[in-house]
Amino acid sequence: MKKLLKRVANTCLPARARSVHAKQLWDDPAFKQAVKDAIADIQGEWLHCENPQQREELHRQSRALHRVTEKLNSYYQPTEE
Repeated sequence: MKKLLKRVANTCLPARARSVHAKQLWDDPAFKQAVKDAIADIQGEWLHCENPQQREELHRQSRALHRVTEKLNSYYQPTEE
């Protein structure tokens, strides 16, 4: 799961943003949107996938991202500016 989130962060955020503290990263709207986009992409692939094993893997990834998102939301409340 960490690899999947890291891939999302690496593809969607500049290097400077990736190096900040995890709370600041999670507060970044671009990172939150990247996670939502990754979930939507995985779910889109799942809908069009005919291979049962691949569908199961995509479903697992989607659920894992949802769990991580919920956990991060419970740990990190948005910072006040």
